[in-house]
Amino acid sequence: MCLCGQTERDISVRQRAVDLLYAMCGRGNVQTIVAEMLLYLETADYAIREEMVSCQFVFFVFYA
Repeated sequence: MCLCGQTERDISVRQRAVDLLYAMCGRGNVQTIVAEMLLYLETADYAIREEMVSCQFVFFVFYA
């Protein structure tokens, strides 16, 4: 799985990619999605970093 929006210049497309990953997350793929988000977090725009961290927190609470 890859965060396909990470190379897109339009921030709204990158935001939608993060939203899509959040919606797709389940017990079977949570580790893969969190790992991908953590990698992308290093280079993500500051505008979407907060939401990415919030998503990861929700994943940890639900799937821990």
